[in-house]
Amino acid sequence: MRTASICLVAAFLTATLAFSQTATKSWTPPKTQWGDPDLQGTWTSDDQNGVPLERPVKFGTRKTLTEQELAAREKEDQLLSATIDSGNRPNAGFWANQKGKGVDEAAAPPNWHEFARRASQQTSLIIDPPMAGFLR
Repeated sequence: MRTASICLVAAFLTATLAFSQTATKSWTPPKTQWGDPDLQGTWTSDDQNGVPLERPVKFGTRKTLTEQELAAREKEDQLLSATIDSGNRPNAGFWANQKGKGVDEAAAPPNWHEFARRASQQTSLIIDPPMAGFLR
């Protein structure tokens, strides 16, 4: 019995020692050459380009698009991608909707325009409360 207790204590101390050695290793986040955190990478918000901030009234309280609405958004994203890649100004999306609203769509060169790589099913970025918005 005494031997079993000593073995148990020895095993516990060995496990504690092994765990404490691995726990002391600290991870250092990557830094830029000038010492700031390196934030390069793909951010998940890239796919939210083209999703309105506030939910348009036509969507009601739905959080996601229907299959038909998603297909239309995918088609618009593909059109924007092809247009921007060709060096032309987009004639769809945000900038096309700004004509006559006092926004100079010629102010930004085509290579500054953004588009989603994959269309998002979200109807808006603000999702709760359903019909909330600070512009209404």
